[in-house]
Amino acid sequence: MVVLDSFGLTITWIFLIIAAITIAISINYLPQHNIELGEFYPLILFATGGMILLGQSTNLIMIFLGIELLSITLYILTAFFYPRFTSEEAGMKYLLLGAFAAGFFVYGIALIYGGAGTVDLLEIGAFIAAQPAVVPGVLPSPEVSLVMIGGGLVLVAFGFKVALVPFHMWTPDVYEGSPTPVAAFMSVGTKGAAFSALLRVLLIGLPGLQVFWVPVLGALAAVTMIVGNIGALQQTNVKRMLAYSSIGHAGYILLGIMAANERGTEGFLFYILAYALANLGAFAVLIALEKRGEMAWSLDDFAGLWRRQPMLALAMAIFMISLAGVPPTAGFFGKFLVFAAAWESGQGALVLIGLITSAIAAYFYLRVIIRMFMEEPVREVKPLLNRGLAITIGVAMVGTIVLGLVPAPLIDLVQNSVIALGR
Repeated sequence: MVVLDSFGLTITWIFLIIAAITIAISINYLPQHNIELGEFYPLILFATGGMILLGQSTNLIMIFLGIELLSITLYILTAFFYPRFTSEEAGMKYLLLGAFAAGFFVYGIALIYGGAGTVDLLEIGAFIAAQPAVVPGVLPSPEVSLVMIGGGLVLVAFGFKVALVPFHMWTPDVYEGSPTPVAAFMSVGTKGAAFSALLRVLLIGLPGLQVFWVPVLGALAAVTMIVGNIGALQQTNVKRMLAYSSIGHAGYILLGIMAANERGTEGFLFYILAYALANLGAFAVLIALEKRGEMAWSLDDFAGLWRRQPMLALAMAIFMISLAGVPPTAGFFGKFLVFAAAWESGQGALVLIGLITSAIAAYFYLRVIIRMFMEEPVREVKPLLNRGLAITIGVAMVGTIVLGLVPAPLIDLVQNSVIALGR
């Protein structure tokens, strides 16, 4: 039910890195905003446990337990900024929509079990392989039909967790209302965990239905890349911009998964780590600009940052460049790997959409860089850069650059992980 193969071990290390960075950027943030409560760190660790369970599960019931362990802790963490109204509102929205998505997941599991007679992914895959070949236009057996419908409902639940369009509407409000370290943690941890579970479901449990789920995922990826990046263009609030950006990145990650080949899984693992370093670093810079009772999230707050805090501005520029997928950063190789995987699997149209939306994304990321380096300050915002936050931003910046300049060791690691997953 839970396996510690090389894929699970690799994704576990990525989740632990995400958790460590989140805790590091929270240590001074919580007392600074007068929300220092002892429950925060155990909740982060419980959520990380749910992420690890999702990355290692090969059973639908265990995947559901991992999702709920992760979700319930995040409902609390989202509303942790009590008594700020926006935080309470964000927690309630996330709770209601998350409970609705959980219903889809449970119903999907029930239908899959009704058709295949099992909730084990390997046994589900064997059951479908033993049936007559399923092709479009030919009515499948009732059992396979149940599995297909259940798989669709499970995909809806995963779509909510990773903020695929049209299941993304909660994302900007929840990210904006959450404490900034929680928003950072959600933006990378939830995506990595849910996508790793979805990858196992599709490649181990439902490979025999690939002819059906590949077009569906392709449509979701295309719409997600377009809506996420165009939505980010309209934002002047950097926190909401990063929320829409995370929606767009979910579309890019989905390209690697829907490729259903080794290169796609390699791209997924590399992309998750590269995205985690850049996005957590960007949120850490936001934390450095925040003060108690005053949230410095506007683009205007970044104006002239180069003159006030040159290293902070340089780090933010590197994170923005990596998120845009510009060499020589880790984000470039992440996008290159998922685009190459999609191209090899015959998804040229999706690669073209990905390239166009990446150009759109480069505009709003460069907008932040231009404000920092080429404009005068609109209002005085003094960054509060304590030692722990500075070390965290430095580690994320160095990791982003090193993985971009020397990606080979990480690529070798993820290749070995993919081989183990195939076994």
